[in-house]
Amino acid sequence: MKKMKPSLVSLLPLDVVAKIVFFIRDWNVVLTCLEVLRSANALGPLESLWRLHLLNWKDCDLWPTLDLTKLNDASRVDVETIAKFYSKVTVNVKTNADWACQYIHPNTSVEMKNVHFLKSDDDVILELEDIEDGSTYNLDTETLAKWKDIRVVAIDEKIFTLPSCLVYFPRLVVIDCRECIGQMAEAVFDYAASSSSLRILRLEAYESFNHGHCSITSAMAKKLIQWIKSQLIESISLKLFIWEVFSQRNAVVSSALSKLSMKKLEIVEEYASGWCSRGDFCRAEQALQLEFCDPRNCGFENLDMLIEYIHSFEAIFDSDIKTLCLIGFHSVGFSDLWPLFAPLLQRSKLEQLTVYIDGITEADAVKVVETLQNASTLETLFIVNPGKKVPFDAVQTFLHGVPPSVKRFPKVSRLHYLAYSYSQDECILLQDLASKKGISLLY
Repeated sequence: MKKMKPSLVSLLPLDVVAKIVFFIRDWNVVLTCLEVLRSANALGPLESLWRLHLLNWKDCDLWPTLDLTKLNDASRVDVETIAKFYSKVTVNVKTNADWACQYIHPNTSVEMKNVHFLKSDDDVILELEDIEDGSTYNLDTETLAKWKDIRVVAIDEKIFTLPSCLVYFPRLVVIDCRECIGQMAEAVFDYAASSSSLRILRLEAYESFNHGHCSITSAMAKKLIQWIKSQLIESISLKLFIWEVFSQRNAVVSSALSKLSMKKLEIVEEYASGWCSRGDFCRAEQALQLEFCDPRNCGFENLDMLIEYIHSFEAIFDSDIKTLCLIGFHSVGFSDLWPLFAPLLQRSKLEQLTVYIDGITEADAVKVVETLQNASTLETLFIVNPGKKVPFDAVQTFLHGVPPSVKRFPKVSRLHYLAYSYSQDECILLQDLASKKGISLLY
């Protein structure tokens, strides 16, 4: 970094200089700036940031987020001077809300961490646990209510043991709740439906020994759909919930995927029948992973469930994905399931396709190749036979039949590793065929 001239620094108000420094993301660069400004006698309020550094505050507690849980008497004055410049700070419920209101900027994003709400006997006194040291303490709801005036955007997931606590945090951008019971899920969906700030929702159902995973009822699903349709949502992750009405699950998926603001969607389900599924979409990577338990293994009664589930992702095949991973096929029943996916693959513009087929045969390979005949954008095709090699005749079928656009059919990290799976003659044939087609067999 070029050294600033004192004359240039003096042209700017010191508060403006401080604000400029706070646009820098790398702490080492910030330290260099502080040293330059200090030599020019132009630190201004940044003198407090420099002193906190000298007080041996950890870099991660100072930048880019200020961790107010580390506040002590020795650092109080400097923290009070510099806190207003931060766009993000971290607190816990032991942090004095009145003090926070006075010293942090109203638009600062506040994350509350390291607290677990244990119980509330009378809705007046709450028992809490400090996750860092394991100590417990009581907090009255009147004190907790003071956080309503502060822009708390995210809370440590363990805070959500008590549904009634959500009312004290009306500006949440993120809700992250693991081991979510039915009462908590209901409160979260009610909150979402009425929130204008919530953008990210990550919930994982708690599994009860007697009752299994908690359900998303019809009423809860309606609230979820209402939130999705009315807000600029960014991310949804729903894991291990049981849907009371499967058509509503499909509506949630299709509604979420239709939102251009949606960056990530993850839906994971497991049922007592053995049926399980996972859908994971990332818009930035234009990638979709669909994983399912073969209905033939769980009974054909699940086939309709799979058909509806696939259709809920149908819209994004037209333009939104370049990478697709399909996990869950078995050779037994492959001819029943592959036709569900073939039309979607044929209308997509995939660049990379991965397909897991347990016990794949040459006949299965023929079906895949027929589907991909006109896949003019496909560059890489992964075929996986879990725990086993892909049979030689199936590999030959793929190499002969894939469209000209395919340049990679990865099988090994080094060509001589082919000898671990195929005979010497088979290795020579595969390498010659791949070479003639201009296809690499390397990962």
